Amino acid sequence: TALQAAAEGGHLDVVERLLQAKANINARVAEGDRRTALQAAAGGGHLAVVERLLQEKADVNAPGKWEETALQAAARSGHLAIVEYLRKAGAVE
Repeated sequence: TALQAAAEGGHLDVVERLLQAKANINARVAEGDRRTALQAAAGGGHLAVVERLLQEKADVNAPGKWEETALQAAARSGHLAIVEYLRKAGAVE
């Protein structure tokens, strides 16, 4: 989705515009890894985007195609600040 692509690239301004246009915050990419925007932002290390998506009530524990959550994506990529933020937001391992 456009929101997932913007989140993956860390484009907070585009994420903001898409959210204002009522983009589905928990939509998954139709093919491939089926990640949500939150998973893409977390795995890419984009804390500001993660924060914004969670403000809009993104599902912090939504699994992707291989059951990987945003928390796991952030941990796998070594983004410890995001791991801590997601845990405080209710992410479970």
